[in-house]
Amino acid sequence: MKIKKLRKLYKAYQIQAEKDGACNLSGCWNVMVEHMMMSAASNRPSPNNGILKFLIDSANVNNGRFNIDRIVTDLSQEDGKKHKVVSSFMPRQAPQTENGPGKGEICSTDGLRMKYKTDERYIRFRHESQKLVIDNAYLRCIREGKDVFRTEAVAQLLRTYLDAFGKAVANQFIKGGYVGKFARSGATCRQLPLYNAAGNSINPLGDIQLNEDMMNADMSLMPTLLGGTKLSAYAETRQFTLANLAGFEVTRIGQEFVPYRDTNISSVGVNGGAVVADRLIAVIPGAVKLVTTTDEVGDFSYERDTQLRGTIQDPFFGLTHDYYINEENCGKEIITTISFAINWDIIGYPSCWADLDPEFAGVTDVYCYEIICSDLGVCSMETTTTDPFAPTKGDEPCNAYEACEQVCAAQFQNQCAEFALFRTQGQSITSGLISGVSVNGIEFSLGGQFNIASNADGTVTAIQAALGSMASIKVVGGGDNGVDFQLDIVTSLSILSIKLLNDAGADIDLTRTVQYLQHVWDVSTPSTGATISALNWTAPDATAFGGAPTDSLISVAGHYGTMQNFFALVAESGAYIEEFTDSNNCESTYSASLEPCAGLEFSLKLNVFGDTNDNDIQNVGELALANVKILCYKGASSTELVDELISDGAGDCNFMLESGTYNFTIDPLFGAAVGRDITTALPKYVTIAVSGAISYGPQWSENAKIPVGPVL
Repeated sequence: MKIKKLRKLYKAYQIQAEKDGACNLSGCWNVMVEHMMMSAASNRPSPNNGILKFLIDSANVNNGRFNIDRIVTDLSQEDGKKHKVVSSFMPRQAPQTENGPGKGEICSTDGLRMKYKTDERYIRFRHESQKLVIDNAYLRCIREGKDVFRTEAVAQLLRTYLDAFGKAVANQFIKGGYVGKFARSGATCRQLPLYNAAGNSINPLGDIQLNEDMMNADMSLMPTLLGGTKLSAYAETRQFTLANLAGFEVTRIGQEFVPYRDTNISSVGVNGGAVVADRLIAVIPGAVKLVTTTDEVGDFSYERDTQLRGTIQDPFFGLTHDYYINEENCGKEIITTISFAINWDIIGYPSCWADLDPEFAGVTDVYCYEIICSDLGVCSMETTTTDPFAPTKGDEPCNAYEACEQVCAAQFQNQCAEFALFRTQGQSITSGLISGVSVNGIEFSLGGQFNIASNADGTVTAIQAALGSMASIKVVGGGDNGVDFQLDIVTSLSILSIKLLNDAGADIDLTRTVQYLQHVWDVSTPSTGATISALNWTAPDATAFGGAPTDSLISVAGHYGTMQNFFALVAESGAYIEEFTDSNNCESTYSASLEPCAGLEFSLKLNVFGDTNDNDIQNVGELALANVKILCYKGASSTELVDELISDGAGDCNFMLESGTYNFTIDPLFGAAVGRDITTALPKYVTIAVSGAISYGPQWSENAKIPVGPVL
C-alpha cells in the first residue's frame, strides 16, 4: 500500500474517530502502517545485512544467469501449503574436441544436440518475528484521533525481525552449498592479497588475481564482493589513495567493484567447513536468487473484528511479509499482538548445469577467498592451464525439457523461542476412549473413538490429523511408551488449555508449561524421484534417536514431536548431527550448532572485592566492595555497551544476559574505584552458551570475582 493512500486512510480514520471516538482493528492497523512508514528513517535495519542487500539488488535480480519461470503451490504435502520454485536453464556444453561430432560434415546427423533443463525445488524456510504486545494506550490514542502516536515499538519489531532475517539468509548463503569451486582448478578457496604485508597500502595483485580467476571461468562480468571489516576498509582505501606522480592511481587500473558489508560471512564456515575470520565471497550477479512468498494472500487473507491476516511491504528492503494481528479479551485487559513472517529460500545453479564439462565441475559462480596481507607480486599469482581439446562426457538425447538429477543432501534448520508445552507426563494414563480434542474450549472431532489401551499410536495419529490445520499447533507427538500413554503437544503461547474428550470416563487435561524450546525441523533434499525413508539424530549430549520422518519421539528425554519436526529443551544445546537415507538408498549427513535463544536471559552474578595485597585473589580478610561501577560490553571489543551495574553492599552485580560473548571492565572514575590501584587484567571475558552454561576467559584469576586494588 502506497504512502499517499495510507495518509488518506489515516485522515479518514481521524475524521471518523472524532465523530464516534472509536475505530475498528483494521482502521487502527492502517494508521499504524502510516506511522511506521513515516518513522522508517529512525528505525532502519542494521547496515550489516550485506548478503540480503545484494540478493535483492536489481543488478542481481535482473541478471539472468538462469530463469525462475514460476512459483507454484502444492497443497498435497503433509504439512499443508508448500511453494515450489521452477527454474529453467541451458546446461554448459563441453569443450569442443579436435574432431567433434559432425564437424566438417554438412549433412551429418550426429552433431551436438542442445536442450533446456528444468529444476524444481520447494521453498524450505519460514522466518517469523517475535510476537509484540501493542500498548493499549497507543490504540486508545488512535481511536481518539489524537495527533501523538507511539510507533517506535512496531517499527523496532520490524527492524529486529529484518535483522534476524538478514542473518538467517547470510548463514544459509554461506553454509548451504551455494559457494562453489574455481573453474579448471577445482580449488575451493583461495588467498587474496588485497593489502601489502604491513596492511597500510593496497597490493594490486588482489585485483589482478580476481580478474584472472574470472577469465578462467569464461566470465567477462566482474564479481560483486561480500565481506566484513577488511573488505570495507579496502574499498575506502581505494577511494582515498592519492594519485602518483604520473597523475593517476595505479590501484584503480583494472576492474571496479561494489562491496557489500556483512560480517556474518566470517561467523559460519563455508559449506560446513572451518570458520575463517577474513572471509570474502565473490559472486557473479544473477548466480544466486532470493525467492520469497507469503501465505496470507488471496483467499487466505481475512479480516475479523478481533483478527487480521494479510501482507505488507517493508519500507527498507521492499519485501512482502505476512502480518498477524490478534485481539484477545483477557479479563479486565484487552491484549493486542502483532507479528510478521515470510517464506524464503535461496536458489543457486542447479546441480547438473555443468555435468557435460568436467572443467566446471562444482562451479557455481560464487567463489570463496581469504583476505591476506602480503607483498607477493604477479609472479607468485595462482594460474590455471587447460587443454582446449579435453575429452567430453559425450552427448545425451534432446527431447524438450529435462529435469535435473538431484543429489540427496541432509540439512535442518532451528530457531529458539518461547512456546507452550502440553503433556500427559505424570498422569499415568493407561485407558480411555478418545473421540475429540478441546483446544481453548473449541472441540475438534477425531472422526471416531480411539482406545488408548489398544491403539495409543493410532490415537496420536488421529489427533495430529484433527489439529494439523491450526497454525498455533506446532507439533503433536507421542504414543505408547511402554508404561502409559504419552502425548506431547507444542503450541504458540495463545493456546491456554488442551483437553482430550474421553467417552469412557473423565476428560483428560494436559499439563501446560511455558518455556524456551529449540525448534529443530528437517529440510533435507532426497535424490531425484525418492522420498526420505529414515532420519537418525545425535543430540549434543550423545543421545541417539531415529526412525521414519513422521514417527513420534517417545521416551527421548527433553525432546518432543516427530523425527522431522521436534522441539528440545534449551538445556539440549550444542551441535546436532542428522543422518538420512532415502528410498534410492542415497545417504547424507549434516551437522550444525543451535542458534541462540533471542529474549532468553541468564543470570550472571559478579562479585567485587577490595584486593588489599593486589594479588588478584580474594584472601581471608579481604571484604566485598560496594559502589563500584562494572561495565558490560557485547562481543570482544569494548564498543557496544549492554549494561552497567553498581555493586551492592555485598559487592554483587547481577547481570541478566542473553547467550553470547561479553567483556567486563571497571569504571575507574566512579564511586569506590576512584583513587584505587586497579592492576587486574581488563577487560575480562565471559561466554554464555545457548544452554546458559558460563565459561570464563583466562583473565579471571577467580571466576566471577573482580578485584579492585588498594587506595594509592
